[in-house]
Amino acid sequence: MPRTSVRAERQAEIVQTFTTIAAEVGIANVTLRLVAERMGVTTPLLLHHFESRDAIVEAFFRSATSSIGDAASSTLKATSDDPDGEALLHYLFDGPYHELLTEVGDIWIELQAEMVRNDQLMATIRKSFHELEKRIADYLARVATNATSDELADTAHGLISLVQGAEVIDRMGFPNAPIRRAKSSASAIVRALIATSHQRQKKRYFGIQPGWKTRTRAH
Repeated sequence: MPRTSVRAERQAEIVQTFTTIAAEVGIANVTLRLVAERMGVTTPLLLHHFESRDAIVEAFFRSATSSIGDAASSTLKATSDDPDGEALLHYLFDGPYHELLTEVGDIWIELQAEMVRNDQLMATIRKSFHELEKRIADYLARVATNATSDELADTAHGLISLVQGAEVIDRMGFPNAPIRRAKSSASAIVRALIATSHQRQKKRYFGIQPGWKTRTRAH
């Protein structure tokens, strides 16, 4: 077996062990020593595969989100048979994105705190969300063909913020089904964007330019 494969397998084992311990005691309490003891190896061996604890945290995030890009590409295929954006809502609130947030659970919330002191992790997470927002904006552009680039970007950012906020509130045990309510709000946002796009298209078709006022004849 090639050396690179062995190294990759050992790194994956380290990340998985880190994730398991984090689920038990929280990310902030996971040390390299704890990971090494759980794996039955030495701390220097861990540092042979990862230069620091922060590098393991970053690898954990990359591992947790590795399927999001592929899932987004395959799920967010907007065609004429998805005029209401249902594929996007399913992806965020019932499909791969929701499943990721559910799987990592409280660890996901702790990652937000880790970002404050880990610049590299912050850059990685920002890049990941930027790529996801771009995919969502591209999807919206195909169902709301006359929306502006700013409208698409703002809507994509808002939808991600909405689903993440709902997941956090749900984790805190708040009543009134925050995820279901957030999905309903997201649906309204997407429908409003599509409706605005269609209205803009009609105005262009009938030669009505934005800002024009209809004049009434004086009798």
